[in-house]
Amino acid sequence: MALREALAHNDNVISCEHMLLGILRGGDKTAIGLITEHVYTAQLRAAIIALLDKAA
Repeated sequence: MALREALAHNDNVISCEHMLLGILRGGDKTAIGLITEHVYTAQLRAAIIALLDKAA
């Protein structure tokens, strides 16, 4: 999943942001449950994508 996220953003390396986006997209209920307990996934995803775009 992280590789797909990196490719989708035209990045040559996989970073922790790509891994987190992969987890959010992948639907791993345990991981998403931990992350989303106090965070909205759509907002988290948008913030990560904004960071990736800013770094590009």
